[in-house]
Amino acid sequence: NMKLLLTGGTGFIGSHLVRKLLQENHNVFLLLRKSSDTKRISDILNRITPLRVPDSSDLSEIFELQTFDGVIHLATYYVKHQATPLEIEQMTKTNILFPAMLLEQAVRAKVSFFLIIWTCFEYEQSNGKLSETSPINPFNYYAATKVAFEDLVRYQSKQHNLNAATLKLFFPYGENDNEKLFVLLVRRFLAGEAMEISKGEQLLNYTYVSDI
Repeated sequence: NMKLLLTGGTGFIGSHLVRKLLQENHNVFLLLRKSSDTKRISDILNRITPLRVPDSSDLSEIFELQTFDGVIHLATYYVKHQATPLEIEQMTKTNILFPAMLLEQAVRAKVSFFLIIWTCFEYEQSNGKLSETSPINPFNYYAATKVAFEDLVRYQSKQHNLNAATLKLFFPYGENDNEKLFVLLVRRFLAGEAMEISKGEQLLNYTYVSDI
């Protein structure tokens, strides 16, 4: 029965993970912002311990009041279009600065492990198969922020003997997903609307969320 601190537990993958952890009788502590939308986990909110993210991003008090066996970081900020200067600032704060503060506190508290849920868009795009040995060449600014934080994790892990791992996910899908391909296809079919698609020559490995 581990005490686990999660970020991003209200998102698509995070909401599934929270349920799985509760099913396995772990104690889940969930970092929430004032703007967090908890609709995906509204039925299980009474079974988790919510912790508010302070406006200052100083997380030291959270780690002083609680001890955690591990931290699982899923929170992220992403835009589909070309990012504006304000969005770039938000991505930098959310995807690098905030998790860097979280990582620092985890190191100080000597947690057993730090797990990151990241993206395959960190890899160089290719006409061939991607794998863990593919070159790192971020697809966009969002992916570049992920690579930057992963370097910080690698540094902290070596300096402080922290058990850390990154899961680079390939196209997750499932219930309560965001507005991505499968959701969009289903909605268009149900509405009887046409949808422009490619010739279907790409090969994509989709991963069902419960397998993740």
